[in-house]
Amino acid sequence: MTLRDLYEQNPWIPEFERARREKLIQLSKERTIYSIDELDGTWKNLVRTARVAQSRAYPPFSDYFVGAAVLGSDEELYWGCNREHALFTLTVHAEGAAISHMVSGKDVESLVEKMIQENEMEFTNLEPRDLPKVRRLAVVVPKKKDPSIPVLPCGLCRADISELMESPDIRILSTFPKGDLAMMVSLDELYPHRFDSTFLETFSKEEN
Repeated sequence: MTLRDLYEQNPWIPEFERARREKLIQLSKERTIYSIDELDGTWKNLVRTARVAQSRAYPPFSDYFVGAAVLGSDEELYWGCNREHALFTLTVHAEGAAISHMVSGKDVESLVEKMIQENEMEFTNLEPRDLPKVRRLAVVVPKKKDPSIPVLPCGLCRADISELMESPDIRILSTFPKGDLAMMVSLDELYPHRFDSTFLETFSKEEN
């Protein structure tokens, strides 16, 4: 089925897209729009990192290259890109890839080197550890014809960010397709009524 077939069989889709576009344009009018050049040094480095990650993306079906960069609460930079799969449900989103990079950490090589030096094949330290949290996140998208619509993380990525956020008001910077402008929003704005671990903790207490 082509995209045109999908639109013809589901006439509500164009209307939904039009309404979504109008909401995004309205949202951008209510927010301060930043030139990339006027961002502080930390945000600029996040954008640079996300753009390099974007160049590593693998989107053979959509040709939609996305890069993301995370500043962790450990003050380290982490990055990721989107990777598409013929089974679309297996597609990896850039934001999730960056968070996975943060979770796995940057010390893997040093730990492997230590194992080599000690001639070890087993890594037995499987205890839970304190993970860094997402402090800032930047997302960059391809430069498209319509520069007026900001591209924000999808619902899945918003949930992913929420799971490891430093606080609900963390800032997310999303570029416009034009490439030199960006909008900043908080996770609270993007994902106000989220399902998180507190629901599971409440359920567990009620069960006991």
